[in-house]
Amino acid sequence: MVYLPKVDAPKQTSSELILKDKLPWTVTIFLLIWATGFMSIPLIIMFGVFSELGVTTLNCKRVEPTQVSCEKQQSKFFGFTQQPTKRFSQVKSAEFKSKEGIDNDGDRTIENWVTLVTSTGEVTLVEDVVSVNGVRGSANEMQAIATQINNFIQSKQPSLLIQRDLRWYLDQSLSIFGFCSLFLLIGTSVLFISFRSENLIFDKNSGNLICEQKTLLGNKRKYYLLNEITGSDVEITTNSDGDTFYELKLLPKSTHKKIRISSSKLQDVKNIQTTIRDFLQLS
Repeated sequence: MVYLPKVDAPKQTSSELILKDKLPWTVTIFLLIWATGFMSIPLIIMFGVFSELGVTTLNCKRVEPTQVSCEKQQSKFFGFTQQPTKRFSQVKSAEFKSKEGIDNDGDRTIENWVTLVTSTGEVTLVEDVVSVNGVRGSANEMQAIATQINNFIQSKQPSLLIQRDLRWYLDQSLSIFGFCSLFLLIGTSVLFISFRSENLIFDKNSGNLICEQKTLLGNKRKYYLLNEITGSDVEITTNSDGDTFYELKLLPKSTHKKIRISSSKLQDVKNIQTTIRDFLQLS
């Protein structure tokens, strides 16, 4: 079934009649801008998530019996990019931090992270930028890291190595990827519609009615013999919203596939019907 919901003014010569269904260029540009902006939201989110999927390594050493220094090495983008090494001298303790808040929708949020207390002040050591169900950072994991560091400072061990591998931290990323995929699907669908058009070409030279569909994925054509189109009928249809449309139905004898041209205005459909009848010299 070929379905043309809106047809531009027919283009006609003595041997060819073309009916085109294509969005106005102003609407196409608007949809293109809207789809690009809409799709940029999940792309930015996914970029942010991917950038945090790496390995964080904390290496602490005992410089003197009562003095500890630490180095933090962090990679991003699944470990492919390395961040500059951060050094913390005279580490006194580690603290588990937690903060509750309310987001713009009125939902409760929780942030959990770990800080180091040094001789020059307090610095953030481990934190997550990805929030899942309003929670950013696992409280149990952050508490465990702070406990490990404090136990090391109070002990006589020469070194401590803590490695946090988030490259396959799927429990925090899958829901975000699903959410982003939905946005991308909607944006792609709008983009696909923006560049989609259907044409009906009545060609007397070849004796064919050509049903042409153009999309971003390519062009498709179906052919029917003009001499098998014996007439046309106008039908009244109603959509799910109760709106009334008028359809011009062409039905070639050799197929049960209907060729429909639709409009909300009866006179537009009748004008197209008259144009087709005159061109094909139908009764």
